Amino acid sequence: MKRILCVGGGSGGHVTPIVAVVEELRSSLRAQRSNQCACHSGLDPESSNCDVIANEVKQSNNNPTAASRNVSPSSDLARKTSYTGQPVEPHFGKENKSSLPKSEPIGVVRNIRLQQPNLVDDDEENRVGALASTDKQPLDIRIWTGKRFAVQTRGLVDDQTRVDVIASGKLRRYANLTFWHKWFSWYHLTKTHLPNLIDLFKIVIGFFQSLAKLIFWRPDVIFAKGGYVCLPVGVAAALLRIPLVIHDSDSVPGLTNRILARWAAVVGTGSPVENYPNYPRVKTKFVGIPVRPEIRKLSDEEKRQLKKSLNLDPENELIFVMGGGGGAQVFTDTFQKIAPEIVKRNAQIVLSTGKGKSFTPDKNIAKSFFVYEFLSDNYAATMNACDIFVTRAGVTSLAEAATVGVPTIIVPSPYLSGDHQTKNAAVDEKADAAIVLKQLDLEKDPKILARAVSDILRDTKLRDKLKRNMAKFAKPDALSDMVKMILRAMGKGSRK
Repeated sequence: MKRILCVGGGSGGHVTPIVAVVEELRSSLRAQRSNQCACHSGLDPESSNCDVIANEVKQSNNNPTAASRNVSPSSDLARKTSYTGQPVEPHFGKENKSSLPKSEPIGVVRNIRLQQPNLVDDDEENRVGALASTDKQPLDIRIWTGKRFAVQTRGLVDDQTRVDVIASGKLRRYANLTFWHKWFSWYHLTKTHLPNLIDLFKIVIGFFQSLAKLIFWRPDVIFAKGGYVCLPVGVAAALLRIPLVIHDSDSVPGLTNRILARWAAVVGTGSPVENYPNYPRVKTKFVGIPVRPEIRKLSDEEKRQLKKSLNLDPENELIFVMGGGGGAQVFTDTFQKIAPEIVKRNAQIVLSTGKGKSFTPDKNIAKSFFVYEFLSDNYAATMNACDIFVTRAGVTSLAEAATVGVPTIIVPSPYLSGDHQTKNAAVDEKADAAIVLKQLDLEKDPKILARAVSDILRDTKLRDKLKRNMAKFAKPDALSDMVKMILRAMGKGSRK
């Protein structure tokens, strides 16, 4: 049995790229299995025993809980699913399940491909074929993440992927604070420095936990997406000499990845290699940000049809507000104040608040203002359908915005380590690809965001410019390139 472990969670360790990698790995190895079957039997891939494999792939496509996690954009959209997975009162328009489309859903890209040439080089194809040519060598992919991200991760992955929780701790290093406030204020003494001390013990516990789990379940390769959850796992992997592949999304290298890079077999980066002077050049490659295949650009007509399937008004503009995996309190506070003004402009809002930040919209605007703690199955469909995207400056969110080609308003968090979100946003702002607002200004005057939304809604030239320039940042090969690196490292590790 061939085993792959994917790890992530925490700042820079977004789980959505991990899910994308898991889906692509399963797709790639199924495709290789089908092709290898044809090669070994001398038959066409569509015939003989290959039909069994093809049917398995087809069933994965048709099963919303199968490996590719291809979920209809209308699936469960008339019903709100909370962060904890418990159904609550509907918020996405009127329930009209009888009108939901039964045909191939718009906005979802089939992730399983029977033919996938040039995914890896010839040597890799032979290695992967050997791994996947027989059912006697099934693929076991698992995800390890932190407690905070476990529910989100389980809501995104298929039933075949096991998700485990690893003890981990973060080093809180907030930017843009005065010396006194940072080191001596009661708030930071209790909310920053004391938790940092406690988390040191969590890291040690996580290391021994990871070491024990890796001894009893030894993967052929570990993919570490970044974030503090990866630190104890990566150190344990280095001790056990398990091949480690890491990916750093942010233009400012993360602390965990800087530590793990010395032991990594290869390092993938989200921006050009020049931004990562601490990483060994010989094993560092710019791949971009892996984006789930079902997130893609749609035509205007496809967007209207998708909105209709989501029980939204197909003629009104959709503003999707996403504050990252943990949400953003500033968005919750702001949209409670400005939503009435925005919906008057024939617009509708979907707000993902994050755990514990949800609220019930005013009944006067409830038909146009939909509040979720977290979107799982419906995230890709909502992203594809939106006309304006309001987000933090996390690189995964920005990569998804570029893939969809949507006008974007960015409010970077000013307090994260290295102030990396401000730097991420500056790149898009310089390219006229997004409108960037400062959080401190927004806290003083929430109407700044309302005016930015209104400008995009009424100014066609501005909207087209933002769409065009944001789309230039799309890197469609990022996911397949990342999978190539993992497969290559797995092949090399298997020969040792």
